[in-house]
Amino acid sequence: MHQKIIKRHILTAILTVSAAAGILSAGSLLTAGAAPDSGQHYEEPADSTALSDRNQPETLLESVNEEGTEGAKSAALPEDSVSQQKITLTASAETVKTNAVTESVSISVSQYIENLSSDGSTPKVTITGSGLVDGDYTAYLYYKATGASSFNKKSKALSADGTAVFTQYPALSGGKSYEIYAALFLSGSEVARSGMVTVNAVKQAINVNTDVTVSPSFEGQSTGSITVAGNYPSLAYYPYGGSIANAVRVTETTITGLAAGDYVVFVPAYSEGNTFYLRSTTTRKLTVGETEASHYYVSLTSDEHSAWSEGDTTLSVIQGAGQSLSLQISVDNAYRRDYVLDSVTVQPANAVLTTEKVSDTRWNVLISDISGDVTVAAHSKPVPEYTVTLSQKEGAKWSGNSGNESFSIKPTASRSVYVKPTDTRRYYISGVNVQPEQNAEISFYESTGEVFLRNVTGDVSLIPQVMEKSVPTSLAVTGVQFHQNGIYSEENPSIQTTLTVAVRDRFGRPVPGARIYFKDDESEVSFVQSRETNSEGDVSFRYSYGIEEGNTTADYNAVFSTGSGFAAGEVTAQQDIHLILQRKADLILYQNQIIGTTPGENNGRVIDVPDNYEIWTGEVHQGAIVIGSGKWQRARNGEFTGLSAGQHILRAGE
Repeated sequence: MHQKIIKRHILTAILTVSAAAGILSAGSLLTAGAAPDSGQHYEEPADSTALSDRNQPETLLESVNEEGTEGAKSAALPEDSVSQQKITLTASAETVKTNAVTESVSISVSQYIENLSSDGSTPKVTITGSGLVDGDYTAYLYYKATGASSFNKKSKALSADGTAVFTQYPALSGGKSYEIYAALFLSGSEVARSGMVTVNAVKQAINVNTDVTVSPSFEGQSTGSITVAGNYPSLAYYPYGGSIANAVRVTETTITGLAAGDYVVFVPAYSEGNTFYLRSTTTRKLTVGETEASHYYVSLTSDEHSAWSEGDTTLSVIQGAGQSLSLQISVDNAYRRDYVLDSVTVQPANAVLTTEKVSDTRWNVLISDISGDVTVAAHSKPVPEYTVTLSQKEGAKWSGNSGNESFSIKPTASRSVYVKPTDTRRYYISGVNVQPEQNAEISFYESTGEVFLRNVTGDVSLIPQVMEKSVPTSLAVTGVQFHQNGIYSEENPSIQTTLTVAVRDRFGRPVPGARIYFKDDESEVSFVQSRETNSEGDVSFRYSYGIEEGNTTADYNAVFSTGSGFAAGEVTAQQDIHLILQRKADLILYQNQIIGTTPGENNGRVIDVPDNYEIWTGEVHQGAIVIGSGKWQRARNGEFTGLSAGQHILRAGE
């Protein structure tokens, strides 16, 4: 491809056109291009000047045919130039771009096949432009059969996405090859050209006399077939008298599952790279005949311990009908504790055998794809015995096995044994493991310690998971609270007391749910009660302690223990409680300390009183205070002031 010169000059020139020789000249400024090679496209000179106000001439192509024409088009000159001896034109000034060309064009060719009826004789050509600038681009498709002297062309404007698609050109014929390329034009000037693509066309054909084999269908079935010799990726067929539009494709060279009837067959169009295989013509009528079906026989056998669900020992299926037999084989009831099914076999290999184990003594059996006589045999075997070992772990004890550490069991049997902690205060059983776990199934019931064992398929061990309880190892009195609603007095020499104890194990962790016993005193006649610790490992006891009449003090020694006997070896704690009875202070008051109030005023006083004396500020009724009407108030600077006439209650403060 020649490099286009994108360059314009402002010039004025006289053009002389000679019709006889077809010579175009313009002094030394414009010269015609060199003659191109035969059958090749060449470009027009850079300056395509308008002639007589007509459109610019097309790019000159040697022997390039317009669509549907055979002869070569003459050089692109105005039609009226032939009748004139001389045309004189003046080139006008024109401003054009001066930057380097950026456009490029590519071409892709694929076989255009809409459906099975498409013969594949037309390609799909996609022309794609890139590096485009503003302007209206036209894509030209050039094509010819290899060896032809000239190219045909077809043009189409580029779409907004920079592509032009052709689905009709060229029309391919079997046994030929074609050369295809594309060019991109802007304002009548070629700006880019693609490489050449060569496409080969092959016409496919089926010789029904040598390539086709037809097999009949069994009566009332669809077992016929048509085989076409050759290496085809697919075949297609439809009933004779039907439409090719309803053809069915098969990806093999044999069409199977045909009922008796007439059919036509063809090879669909396909491509491999740039070689396009055209659809073959349909065959003449091919007749799939019908033949009588024979029968295959299935013989059922079993050993003395098992039996088939079918009462007959010989069954028959229609040849080629695709029938299958669904059966069941079971161990007889009399042998089910001692025998299990072992295998089911089919001989010879004229059928597909599928088994499903329902249980050790019952299987489902499916016999399918039967292609000949077969014998199906079932076999049982004696039930094996496996050893179950009871793992002996500290803190656990087994029962239900007469003290033995192991026992035997068959896969068809189940059994229960029991495991419990040796010391319920110290241990508990959180679960039981079976090892290896795939050899048996177990269920563990924590409330009873039962281990239920079943489906044993090998020797196993039962391993209890013994967990040590969090047991108390220390007791500590963390609180002694005397409740103020029971203040000691001479009239009520007792007080309600709450004692709190923290219970911890040997790691210092709280022990919840532990039962702790309490004695109000270590004497034998003392009061005893018990409570359980909360989730924080604490427990509280409430008790009223008192002082016997005639005494002013009392001593107690509260005791806490993990056992009701408060015996040696049990965890205990003690708390000393010392009580002192407070006596009321003597109230001394003289007449000269009382100063009355002025009538109508509240200015009475009591003077010279100790600081711990208190007076009731509220109402007094018949020598008693009225609750809620006032409060006890201490003397200020040794006196009470602001007293009204009437009764007042004084006391010595505690």
